[in-house]
Amino acid sequence: MWSGIDSENRAHLSRWIGEADLIVVAWGGSLTKEIAQKISLAKHISALREITSGRLYCIGHTQTKERHPFHPSRVPYTKEPILWQPER
Repeated sequence: MWSGIDSENRAHLSRWIGEADLIVVAWGGSLTKEIAQKISLAKHISALREITSGRLYCIGHTQTKERHPFHPSRVPYTKEPILWQPER
């Protein structure tokens, strides 16, 4: 089973993020709490926020408490990215 963001993954992400103009998260709103727990989603988001200084964007999000970022297949191509702020 995938263990998540280890030091090697973190190094790759840091390099790629350093070269990127914008980091867009987009896993979709159909993610269940059970799956999110199984893959340690909160831990991975925390690691990404640390690497990106908290500047993660999305192209829209669900209106639920979790505010999951939409998957690109669910929004028009013309949709502009916005700052993603989960669980307000």
